[in-house]
Amino acid sequence: MNQRRNLLVPVILVLGVGVGSSLWVRAGSLDPPGGAITGTMKDLDTVEPRTAIRNNLDATPVTITSRGSYYLAENIFALPSQDGIRIDAFEVTLDLNGFSIVGNTDTGSNNGVFVVANRHNVTIKNGTIGPFTQDGISATSSEQVVLENLRLLANSTGARLGDFARVTDCIANDNQNDGISVGAGSIVSRCIVTDNGNDDFDSAIRAGTGSLVESCMALSNTGNGIRATNGSIVRGCTSRSNTATGVDANSGLVHGCSATQNAINISAFTSVDNNEN
Repeated sequence: MNQRRNLLVPVILVLGVGVGSSLWVRAGSLDPPGGAITGTMKDLDTVEPRTAIRNNLDATPVTITSRGSYYLAENIFALPSQDGIRIDAFEVTLDLNGFSIVGNTDTGSNNGVFVVANRHNVTIKNGTIGPFTQDGISATSSEQVVLENLRLLANSTGARLGDFARVTDCIANDNQNDGISVGAGSIVSRCIVTDNGNDDFDSAIRAGTGSLVESCMALSNTGNGIRATNGSIVRGCTSRSNTATGVDANSGLVHGCSATQNAINISAFTSVDNNEN
Protein backbone atom coordinates (compact mmCIF):
# COMPACT_ATOMS: atom_id res chain seq x y z
CA MET A 1 0.00 0.00 0.00
CA ASN A 2 2.75 2.48 0.87
CA GLN A 3 4.60 1.82 -2.39
CA ARG A 4 1.54 2.59 -4.48
CA ARG A 5 0.96 5.87 -2.65
CA ASN A 6 4.56 6.96 -3.22
CA LEU A 7 4.34 6.26 -6.93
CA LEU A 8 1.46 8.75 -7.34
CA VAL A 9 3.33 11.71 -5.92
CA PRO A 10 5.71 12.43 -8.81
CA VAL A 11 2.87 11.99 -11.30
CA ILE A 12 0.87 14.73 -9.61
CA LEU A 13 3.89 16.98 -9.45
CA VAL A 14 4.55 16.50 -13.14
CA LEU A 15 0.97 17.33 -14.01
CA GLY A 16 1.13 20.41 -11.86
CA VAL A 17 4.25 21.63 -13.59
CA GLY A 18 2.65 20.97 -16.98
CA VAL A 19 -0.43 22.98 -16.15
CA GLY A 20 1.63 25.81 -14.77
CA SER A 21 3.73 25.94 -17.90
CA SER A 22 0.66 25.97 -20.11
CA LEU A 23 -0.84 28.91 -18.22
CA TRP A 24 2.41 30.84 -18.43
CA VAL A 25 2.60 30.42 -22.19
CA ARG A 26 -1.03 31.60 -22.71
CA ALA A 27 -0.44 34.83 -20.77
CA GLY A 28 1.71 36.25 -23.58
CA SER A 29 4.34 38.96 -23.47
CA LEU A 30 4.07 41.83 -21.04
CA ASP A 31 6.10 44.13 -23.29
CA PRO A 32 3.93 46.64 -25.27
CA PRO A 33 4.36 46.81 -29.04
CA GLY A 34 6.43 49.62 -30.51
CA GLY A 35 5.06 52.64 -32.35
CA ALA A 36 2.40 55.25 -31.62
CA ILE A 37 -0.63 54.37 -29.51
CA THR A 38 -3.85 54.41 -31.56
CA GLY A 39 -7.50 54.21 -30.49
CA THR A 40 -9.60 51.12 -31.03
CA MET A 41 -13.02 52.72 -30.46
CA LYS A 42 -15.53 53.11 -33.31
CA ASP A 43 -16.80 56.58 -34.17
CA LEU A 44 -20.36 57.63 -33.31
CA ASP A 45 -21.65 57.28 -36.88
CA THR A 46 -20.57 53.63 -36.87
CA VAL A 47 -22.07 52.85 -33.46
CA GLU A 48 -25.34 54.79 -33.89
CA PRO A 49 -27.45 53.27 -36.68
CA ARG A 50 -29.61 56.42 -36.94
CA THR A 51 -29.00 59.81 -38.53
CA ALA A 52 -28.47 62.84 -36.30
CA ILE A 53 -30.40 66.06 -36.98
CA ARG A 54 -28.97 69.46 -36.05
CA ASN A 55 -29.85 73.05 -36.88
CA ASN A 56 -28.87 74.11 -40.37
CA LEU A 57 -29.44 77.82 -40.92
CA ASP A 58 -28.29 77.51 -44.54
CA ALA A 59 -31.08 75.07 -45.42
CA THR A 60 -34.29 75.69 -43.51
CA PRO A 61 -36.42 73.99 -42.63
CA VAL A 62 -34.55 70.79 -41.84
CA THR A 63 -35.98 68.34 -44.40
CA ILE A 64 -35.99 64.54 -44.28
CA THR A 65 -36.12 63.11 -47.80
CA SER A 66 -35.15 59.43 -47.28
CA ARG A 67 -36.82 56.68 -45.30
CA GLY A 68 -35.01 55.62 -42.16
CA SER A 69 -34.48 56.47 -38.50
CA TYR A 70 -33.48 59.95 -37.31
CA TYR A 71 -32.85 61.57 -33.94
CA LEU A 72 -32.32 65.09 -32.64
CA ALA A 73 -28.82 65.87 -31.41
CA GLU A 74 -29.90 69.31 -30.12
CA ASN A 75 -32.96 71.54 -29.89
CA ILE A 76 -34.25 72.61 -33.33
CA PHE A 77 -35.28 76.26 -33.75
CA ALA A 78 -37.64 77.23 -36.56
CA LEU A 79 -37.18 80.51 -38.42
CA PRO A 80 -40.02 82.93 -39.26
CA SER A 81 -42.50 81.57 -41.81
CA GLN A 82 -40.76 78.19 -41.71
CA ASP A 83 -41.55 74.75 -40.33
CA GLY A 84 -39.21 73.26 -37.78
CA ILE A 85 -38.81 69.92 -39.61
CA ARG A 86 -40.39 68.71 -42.85
CA ILE A 87 -40.77 65.00 -43.56
CA ASP A 88 -40.92 64.25 -47.27
CA ALA A 89 -40.43 60.46 -47.22
CA PHE A 90 -42.25 57.25 -46.35
CA GLU A 91 -41.40 55.06 -43.35
CA VAL A 92 -39.58 57.61 -41.22
CA THR A 93 -39.00 57.43 -37.47
CA LEU A 94 -38.11 60.74 -35.83
CA ASP A 95 -36.93 60.46 -32.21
CA LEU A 96 -36.72 63.87 -30.53
CA ASN A 97 -34.42 62.19 -28.03
CA GLY A 98 -35.62 64.39 -25.18
CA PHE A 99 -34.98 67.62 -27.12
CA SER A 100 -37.47 70.23 -28.36
CA ILE A 101 -38.61 71.67 -31.67
CA VAL A 102 -39.11 75.33 -30.85
CA GLY A 103 -41.02 77.98 -32.76
CA ASN A 104 -41.80 81.61 -32.09
CA THR A 105 -45.36 82.86 -32.38
CA ASP A 106 -44.16 86.50 -32.42
CA THR A 107 -42.18 85.98 -35.63
CA GLY A 108 -44.65 83.50 -37.12
CA SER A 109 -43.06 80.04 -37.31
CA ASN A 110 -45.40 77.66 -39.16
CA ASN A 111 -45.56 74.00 -38.06
CA GLY A 112 -43.30 72.14 -35.67
CA VAL A 113 -43.24 69.03 -37.87
CA PHE A 114 -44.91 69.07 -41.28
CA VAL A 115 -45.46 65.73 -43.02
CA VAL A 116 -45.88 66.14 -46.76
CA ALA A 117 -49.14 64.74 -48.17
CA ASN A 118 -49.31 60.97 -48.63
CA ARG A 119 -46.02 60.25 -46.84
CA HIS A 120 -47.37 57.37 -44.78
CA ASN A 121 -45.94 55.32 -41.89
CA VAL A 122 -44.23 58.11 -39.96
CA THR A 123 -43.41 57.88 -36.23
CA ILE A 124 -42.56 60.91 -34.05
CA LYS A 125 -41.70 60.44 -30.37
CA ASN A 126 -39.95 61.49 -27.16
CA GLY A 127 -39.81 65.26 -26.89
CA THR A 128 -41.53 68.66 -26.89
CA ILE A 129 -42.98 70.71 -29.76
CA GLY A 130 -44.11 74.34 -29.52
CA PRO A 131 -45.03 77.13 -29.72
CA PHE A 132 -46.06 77.35 -33.41
CA THR A 133 -48.62 79.56 -35.15
CA GLN A 134 -50.00 76.55 -37.04
CA ASP A 135 -49.79 72.91 -35.88
CA GLY A 136 -47.33 71.30 -33.55
CA ILE A 137 -47.54 68.31 -35.90
CA SER A 138 -49.36 68.59 -39.24
CA ALA A 139 -49.99 65.30 -41.03
CA THR A 140 -53.61 65.50 -42.12
CA SER A 141 -53.05 63.84 -45.51
CA SER A 142 -50.83 60.97 -44.34
CA GLU A 143 -52.02 57.67 -42.94
CA GLN A 144 -50.62 55.47 -40.15
CA VAL A 145 -48.80 58.26 -38.35
CA VAL A 146 -47.71 57.31 -34.82
CA LEU A 147 -47.06 59.77 -31.98
CA GLU A 148 -45.57 58.60 -28.69
CA ASN A 149 -44.49 60.37 -25.52
CA LEU A 150 -44.75 63.93 -26.83
CA ARG A 151 -45.61 67.27 -25.23
CA LEU A 152 -47.50 69.54 -27.64
CA LEU A 153 -47.48 72.99 -26.08
CA ALA A 154 -48.97 76.35 -27.12
CA ASN A 155 -49.51 75.70 -30.82
CA SER A 156 -52.52 76.63 -32.92
CA THR A 157 -53.46 72.91 -32.91
CA GLY A 158 -51.40 70.39 -30.97
CA ALA A 159 -51.47 67.63 -33.60
CA ARG A 160 -53.63 67.02 -36.68
CA LEU A 161 -53.28 63.56 -38.20
CA GLY A 162 -54.93 61.57 -40.98
CA ASP A 163 -56.61 58.16 -40.89
CA PHE A 164 -55.35 55.11 -38.98
CA ALA A 165 -53.20 57.16 -36.65
CA ARG A 166 -52.07 56.12 -33.16
CA VAL A 167 -51.37 58.65 -30.40
CA THR A 168 -50.11 57.28 -27.08
CA ASP A 169 -48.82 58.83 -23.83
CA CYS A 170 -48.91 62.41 -25.10
CA ILE A 171 -49.70 65.72 -23.39
CA ALA A 172 -51.40 68.57 -25.27
CA ASN A 173 -51.62 71.82 -23.33
CA ASP A 174 -52.54 75.41 -24.09
CA ASN A 175 -53.11 74.93 -27.83
CA GLN A 176 -55.45 77.50 -29.35
CA ASN A 177 -57.77 75.07 -31.14
CA ASP A 178 -57.96 71.26 -30.87
CA GLY A 179 -55.42 69.50 -28.69
CA ILE A 180 -55.25 66.21 -30.62
CA SER A 181 -57.19 65.54 -33.83
CA VAL A 182 -57.10 62.20 -35.70
CA GLY A 183 -58.88 60.78 -38.72
CA ALA A 184 -60.93 57.60 -39.14
CA GLY A 185 -59.89 54.28 -37.64
CA SER A 186 -57.43 55.82 -35.20
CA ILE A 187 -56.47 55.17 -31.57
CA VAL A 188 -55.81 57.81 -28.91
CA SER A 189 -54.76 56.33 -25.57
CA ARG A 190 -53.35 57.46 -22.22
CA CYS A 191 -53.19 61.13 -23.22
CA ILE A 192 -53.68 64.20 -21.02
CA VAL A 193 -55.22 67.18 -22.81
CA THR A 194 -55.70 70.41 -20.83
CA ASP A 195 -56.49 74.11 -21.36
CA ASN A 196 -56.89 73.88 -25.13
CA GLY A 197 -59.48 75.52 -27.38
CA ASN A 198 -60.84 78.91 -28.24
CA ASP A 199 -64.60 78.32 -28.60
CA ASP A 200 -67.21 75.60 -28.15
CA PHE A 201 -66.52 74.13 -31.59
CA ASP A 202 -63.02 73.05 -30.54
CA SER A 203 -62.26 69.72 -28.90
CA ALA A 204 -59.47 68.59 -26.63
CA ILE A 205 -59.53 65.22 -28.42
CA ARG A 206 -61.27 64.88 -31.77
CA ALA A 207 -61.51 61.40 -33.33
CA GLY A 208 -62.88 60.40 -36.71
CA THR A 209 -65.18 57.57 -37.74
CA GLY A 210 -64.64 54.18 -36.09
CA SER A 211 -61.88 55.34 -33.75
CA LEU A 212 -60.99 54.34 -30.18
CA VAL A 213 -60.30 56.84 -27.41
CA GLU A 214 -59.30 55.19 -24.14
CA SER A 215 -57.81 56.05 -20.74
CA CYS A 216 -57.49 59.75 -21.59
CA MET A 217 -58.07 62.88 -19.50
CA ALA A 218 -59.62 66.06 -20.92
CA LEU A 219 -59.55 68.85 -18.34
CA SER A 220 -60.49 72.56 -18.42
CA ASN A 221 -60.70 72.92 -22.19
CA THR A 222 -62.73 75.54 -24.03
CA GLY A 223 -65.12 73.45 -26.10
CA ASN A 224 -65.63 69.69 -25.97
CA GLY A 225 -63.50 67.38 -23.90
CA ILE A 226 -63.70 64.31 -26.16
CA ARG A 227 -65.60 64.25 -29.44
CA ALA A 228 -65.72 60.95 -31.32
CA THR A 229 -67.95 60.43 -34.33
CA ASN A 230 -69.80 57.67 -36.16
CA GLY A 231 -69.25 54.32 -34.50
CA SER A 232 -66.30 55.23 -32.29
CA ILE A 233 -65.63 53.84 -28.82
CA VAL A 234 -64.78 56.04 -25.84
CA ARG A 235 -63.87 54.08 -22.72
CA GLY A 236 -62.21 54.64 -19.39
CA CYS A 237 -61.82 58.39 -19.94
CA THR A 238 -62.15 61.35 -17.57
CA SER A 239 -63.60 64.64 -18.77
CA ARG A 240 -63.90 67.55 -16.35
CA SER A 241 -64.63 71.29 -16.44
CA ASN A 242 -64.80 71.67 -20.21
CA THR A 243 -67.02 74.54 -21.38
CA ALA A 244 -69.08 72.48 -23.83
CA THR A 245 -69.63 68.71 -23.68
CA GLY A 246 -67.44 66.38 -21.67
CA VAL A 247 -67.90 63.39 -24.00
CA ASP A 248 -69.71 63.82 -27.31
CA ALA A 249 -70.24 60.52 -29.11
CA ASN A 250 -72.33 59.60 -32.13
CA SER A 251 -73.58 56.10 -32.95
CA GLY A 252 -70.87 54.40 -30.92
CA LEU A 253 -70.12 53.19 -27.39
CA VAL A 254 -69.29 55.21 -24.27
CA HIS A 255 -68.12 52.91 -21.48
CA GLY A 256 -66.72 53.53 -18.02
CA CYS A 257 -66.20 57.28 -18.43
CA SER A 258 -66.43 60.05 -15.86
CA ALA A 259 -67.80 63.46 -16.87
CA THR A 260 -68.03 66.07 -14.12
CA GLN A 261 -68.87 69.76 -14.45
CA ASN A 262 -69.74 68.96 -18.05
CA ALA A 263 -71.95 66.29 -19.59
CA ILE A 264 -71.99 63.17 -21.74
CA ASN A 265 -73.83 64.00 -24.94
CA ILE A 266 -74.99 61.06 -27.03
CA SER A 267 -77.15 60.39 -30.05
CA ALA A 268 -80.08 58.01 -30.13
CA PHE A 269 -77.84 55.30 -31.61
CA THR A 270 -75.08 55.49 -28.99
CA SER A 271 -74.71 52.81 -26.31
CA VAL A 272 -73.90 54.11 -22.82
CA ASP A 273 -72.61 51.75 -20.16
CA ASN A 274 -71.31 52.22 -16.60
CA ASN A 275 -70.52 55.93 -16.77
CA GLU A 276 -70.47 58.61 -14.10
CA ASN A 277 -71.86 62.15 -14.42
